[in-house]
Amino acid sequence: MCAEIARLKQQMVFAPKTSSELFEQMVKQCRKRTTKKGANKLETRRIRTLECIKSATRFAAGKLKNVALKSPFVEDLHPFFRELLEISVNIEDYKSCASRVYSASKLINRIGRGYIIKVKRSQKTDEIVRFEREFFGRTYSILKDIEDCLSTVRNFQVTFQNLPDIDVSLPTVIIAGAPNVGKSSLLRRLSRAKPEVKPYPFTTKELIVGHLEHLLGKIQLIDTPGLLDSPLEEKKNVERKAVIALKHISNLVLFIVDPTETCGFSLDYQKKVLETVRSIVSCDVWIVLNKADIASPSHVENFKKKFNINEFFIISAEKGVNIDKLKNEIIEYFQNRNAKI
Repeated sequence: MCAEIARLKQQMVFAPKTSSELFEQMVKQCRKRTTKKGANKLETRRIRTLECIKSATRFAAGKLKNVALKSPFVEDLHPFFRELLEISVNIEDYKSCASRVYSASKLINRIGRGYIIKVKRSQKTDEIVRFEREFFGRTYSILKDIEDCLSTVRNFQVTFQNLPDIDVSLPTVIIAGAPNVGKSSLLRRLSRAKPEVKPYPFTTKELIVGHLEHLLGKIQLIDTPGLLDSPLEEKKNVERKAVIALKHISNLVLFIVDPTETCGFSLDYQKKVLETVRSIVSCDVWIVLNKADIASPSHVENFKKKFNINEFFIISAEKGVNIDKLKNEIIEYFQNRNAKI
């Protein structure tokens, strides 16, 4: 699926930023018209106007057709990518506009063919000149009429181009938790990914991908934006990205807890976030206690009491404590999982 998304990104023909941009490109195609001459001025004008209209029609209609047909068909996308797109764009508006762009390409083709016939039949030079002007005038009106749609389609294409390179076919571990608990630091330790790590919440605003490679293949690791304790329907766009990843591609969740509460969120709060995560996923959720380098025994005991659990991992993403052990446990988990399939 990652290769498929990459292919779709590569094949896209971006909509022009404005209708005027496309119109100017059409005019340039016309200026490249042939230098052939006819038996007289009338025939010379006819030959050159025909070449102008043909090349301009071919360029504009072809461009619009490719913009519409080489953009992704939303229904064919994996639900994970489809929902990510829905955060930023109105899918129904995009589909409607892509259809209008395609219709415009057919209309320009039809108008071009009509004026080619008129030019071929004309017996007056000034009439041929008028037909050329009319052709460009009508084409300009068509392009102006889809100005908003060109912008809508381009916005969708740019959003699609910026989708994360996530392979939904790979075994996937989602790293989740409240903001500033050390998710990005853990991803850096477990993989070669280099997410931005700063000592304040909400640093991660996108899904960040890393890979844990082992003898039998690789496991995909995804660092998600921090989750707050709020109803799913009230979550902001940044949080929704985490929810979408948890919902559609999680095979295992590492829920990171900061027992020291230096992240700015109490253990009670972090537990509520855990409950939200468990309500979203159907896979296993491992509790990973971070900041072992600064956590005291009382911090750990307080965590065990609040969360009412005894099975968990304790690490320090900052200092690398117990990271290799966690890596091996993840690898063994997926090896056992594959053996059962």
